Amino acid sequence: MKSNRSHFVALASLSFLVLASFCSPVKAQTAAYQGSFRLPYEVTWQDAQMPAGEYTFTMKSKALPSRMVVHGPNGTIFVSAIALSDEHSSGNSELSVETRDGKHYVRDLYLADFDLHFRYSVPKMKDLSREVLLAQGPNTTDHLAVLKARK
Repeated sequence: MKSNRSHFVALASLSFLVLASFCSPVKAQTAAYQGSFRLPYEVTWQDAQMPAGEYTFTMKSKALPSRMVVHGPNGTIFVSAIALSDEHSSGNSELSVETRDGKHYVRDLYLADFDLHFRYSVPKMKDLSREVLLAQGPNTTDHLAVLKARK
């Protein structure tokens, strides 16, 4: 009985070693997209305050929640899209920044390689009287260039 068990263990071990020798090493998961952008002023992106400066980012997957890791002057933040849109754009990759009442909010990231818009949370406008809204001036949207990282 012991010899049968010893043969079984030896055979199982040998089979495992043979199978392991045919397996290729696991490769690190590469990012779906890597890029950079420059903020000319402070913005709010989701809940993060980001100062003006140069930023790089990586996105591992374009599927929701489309998490991005953004590196900048104040360190690293993680940003998740709240929605995806395949609304066609013929332009280049860009970051859309909405300006309201003197504050800047990232609203959208368009990546031309995927032809996808990644939407982000922007605070709702306050219920203000028409006079107050006119005094604040119009809401504007800036489109900041996003450059794809070279491999």
